[in-house]
Amino acid sequence: MPRAAAKRKAKRAPRQTPPSTDARRFAAENMHVGALHGSMVEFQYLEEALRRCIEYAYDIVRAQTRGLLSFKLTRKDLETAALGRLIDVFSKLVDEDALVVGLRGLVRDRNHSAHAAFMLATMMDKDSLAALRKHTKQHMAVYRRTRAANGRVMKVLGRLSKLKALTP
Repeated sequence: MPRAAAKRKAKRAPRQTPPSTDARRFAAENMHVGALHGSMVEFQYLEEALRRCIEYAYDIVRAQTRGLLSFKLTRKDLETAALGRLIDVFSKLVDEDALVVGLRGLVRDRNHSAHAAFMLATMMDKDSLAALRKHTKQHMAVYRRTRAANGRVMKVLGRLSKLKALTP
């Protein structure tokens, strides 16, 4: 009799989602959040690098035109500028057409990533694993492109820094 009771009790136990599915979902969500976070951090670095390049260019112009021209543009004018505006100003101060074209292409990616971050909480439960993985790959690609752009902007910043050091 005890065996029959055990069988009945086992049959009544609620079915649960296999742990492997939950674990895969959890891992996919973590990868997605990590990729999104990484791309957003790279965009923040990019915006700061562009601000610094523009600031150095302003400082160089101000030093070279002192006493000849009133030049009152400063970094403070850039503090609230969005990525697109920073790229517009940067493009007028450097002769780096290929870099500027690449940077302009990142504006749409940045806006998409920012909106994805905003929508993350509501979308996460609705997205399938396949869709989540697709979004993760997209964010990783944006991260790589933004990181490469950061490296190129930092080279420009290095050149401007040397030029700034030479100005009186």
